[in-house]
Order: sequence, then structure tokens, then C-alpha cells
Amino acid sequence: MRSHTSTTSRLVKGGGFAVGVIAVVLVLVAWRVPRGDGHAGSDLVFLSQPTGELAVLPTGAFISTTNLEPGNSSSGSFAIQNQTGKPLRVSLHALPDQRDLDGLLHVRVASRSRVLYSGTLGGLRRWTRTRLVLRVRGHAPLTFRIWLPEGIGRTHEGQVETVPIELRARVLGAAHA
Repeated sequence: MRSHTSTTSRLVKGGGFAVGVIAVVLVLVAWRVPRGDGHAGSDLVFLSQPTGELAVLPTGAFISTTNLEPGNSSSGSFAIQNQTGKPLRVSLHALPDQRDLDGLLHVRVASRSRVLYSGTLGGLRRWTRTRLVLRVRGHAPLTFRIWLPEGIGRTHEGQVETVPIELRARVLGAAHA
């Protein structure tokens, strides 16, 4: 009688162990990371920052994209507001932390229907020639679209860049505005 109980006990323990192993295998299969194509895209973060003359909302990351591939795009926006008692002429430029994507990444900056810049990231290192005029307490949205064009090869792969956007406000009508 004793041998029958110990045999049953061993069978129950073995069955429980087998069920546990099967459950672990099923969980691992269900949660596995899907296979990629072996190519890493670019990771980009565009940052906005206020100035003494201009309020910015939101501040910080307004575009954060991972695995950007040729043919794909990402977009984001922030708003600026004149905090001074005088009308301002506003220009902007990018300060990327690296030059790896300067000739590859395309950027378009617009405020409502007016395009302030359209070209490569490298070209946006210079202050925009098209400026935005903000009246006293005036505000405007700035919308950014970034993309990698088709056919650029693989030089973008694995690039990670942070791109702060710097704003410059000059009093309207002042010299060198």
C-alpha cells in the first residue's frame, strides 16, 4: 500500500513539474521580441527651450523618435509667445550634438501655413532667414517634420542625436534684426 501512495505522489509531483515547464515555455514564446531585419534606424530627440523674451510650451522633448528609417517621418510642435512689451522678429536654428545626420536628415519647420525652413539638418545649423513676427503678447505654433529620404543607403543606421532648437528674438525694426 505504501508503494502505491509513493508512486502516486511521484506521478503528481512529476506532472506538476511538467505543467510548470510547459507554462514557462509558453510565456517565453508569447513574450519574445519579434525578429528585426538586422538594421537599426536613427534615434532622434528634438528639444525646445525658452529664452528671456519668449515663453515656450512645452519645453523639452517635442520630437522623440526611435528607429527612424528612410521613407519614414516624425513630427512634433511647440508654441512660442512674446513676453516683452515690443513686437519681435524671431529666427531659429538647430544645435545637433553630432554631424552624422547633417546631410541626411531633412527638416521642415512651419508656423501655421508659413514655411520657416525646409532642408537638411546641417542647413538648420544656421539661423533661419525667414523670420516670424510676434506682436506684443503674440503667440505662434512651430511645427517640425523630420524624415530620412529613400535611397540614402545605410549611413544613418544606429545614429543617436539630440537636437536642441535655439530661438533668437530681436525687437522689430532694430538694426540687424
